[in-house]
Amino acid sequence: MSTLTIASVLFSMLALVSLVVITRRALVVTVDLKASIAGRRAEQPAPAAEQPQRNAPTLVQGTLRKARPDA
Repeated sequence: MSTLTIASVLFSMLALVSLVVITRRALVVTVDLKASIAGRRAEQPAPAAEQPQRNAPTLVQGTLRKARPDA
């Protein structure tokens, strides 16, 4: 085997290993990003929870009264 052939094989192996490492890191980053986004969504309150229910009882000046319906 000539020196050029050995160098070519070694370079090809190095390129393949580099490609595998880069791909694995990209997959890890993608999975972490998806988990982060899912975590942020889980932390945010649901839109329905932010608005009071219509005709829900409310405590006004120490007296329990029924809320007025929106006109």
